[in-house]
Amino acid sequence: MTQSLAMLFFLFQNPRAIEAFNRPSAYMGVGAFNMVRRSKYEAFGGHEPLRLEVVDDVFLGMLVKRFGGRSVFFLGPDAGHIHWYSGLFAYIRGLEKNAFAGLRFSIPLLILAVVGQILIFFAPLVIVILGNPVESFIGLCSLIIAHGLFVCTCVRQESSAFHGILLLPAIILQFYTFIRSAFVITLKKGVTWRDTFYRLEDLKDAQRSLRGPLIPRK
Repeated sequence: MTQSLAMLFFLFQNPRAIEAFNRPSAYMGVGAFNMVRRSKYEAFGGHEPLRLEVVDDVFLGMLVKRFGGRSVFFLGPDAGHIHWYSGLFAYIRGLEKNAFAGLRFSIPLLILAVVGQILIFFAPLVIVILGNPVESFIGLCSLIIAHGLFVCTCVRQESSAFHGILLLPAIILQFYTFIRSAFVITLKKGVTWRDTFYRLEDLKDAQRSLRGPLIPRK
């Protein structure tokens, strides 16, 4: 599951753009592996602007770029490890508060993300089955490329290359995880985080402020 999540990130975000000074819209952050210079961290007020941000690690990276900093993206499976979730169900429950937040609590963005993944990963399979020989060949090539990229992601994360055959089931589980997150948060009208309930409207307001003109671009 984590490999499919990483693959989706690389599909929609260019690591080189993250390092570019002139691309403030390209940013990232990964939890405990964020390393930020103290001078830059204090320049934007530390975690104060992020006090109501569920995916604060990601938007910490955004603030660094907004305040003229430079981000460098590293893949270092040999450099450090952290235990994330114990098993599939823990992963799904763990992303309950994060998945929908990463989509700005937006139903249209959720629909766009799901439809986009269907077109990328499942439309080629339909074309292989229902298309004419030329269309089927093109669809098959698309499937081979997609699974090849997934295998590369698995290998770079020190996982088995045989996990490549699990791409489509993994994407389906990602659908479920994100849709479940949206359903639960919308139904509860908020997020329970570290034994505290945060109202959905307050979280949306905080995200709007964080992305708005109150954060200067330098």
